[in-house]
Amino acid sequence: MSITQKFNSFAGKEVDVIEADGYLSINGNGLSFGRRRVLDEDPTVQEMRAVAEEHGMVLRLWFSKAVSSCDYRTDRLNAYVVKGRDGRYRIGKDFHVG
Repeated sequence: MSITQKFNSFAGKEVDVIEADGYLSINGNGLSFGRRRVLDEDPTVQEMRAVAEEHGMVLRLWFSKAVSSCDYRTDRLNAYVVKGRDGRYRIGKDFHVG
């Protein structure tokens, strides 16, 4: 099975996410924002990391509206985590190298 087929099988799987409020102050100006993080112990994420490593890649998880970096790595597989209308987080259907 190809890496594409393997990663497509993760689409829609639920993952455990921690949500927290964050606050940043720059020159006296404050900004509140929400922080999200997938638990490292999540079995789906552990399996995804193992598949990526089998293919010589590293896994990076992205949330919608997250700020991304400008670097491009041919050994990095980006997967998206999306929040459903039911409030649960799942692996999205889009994956790309970069």
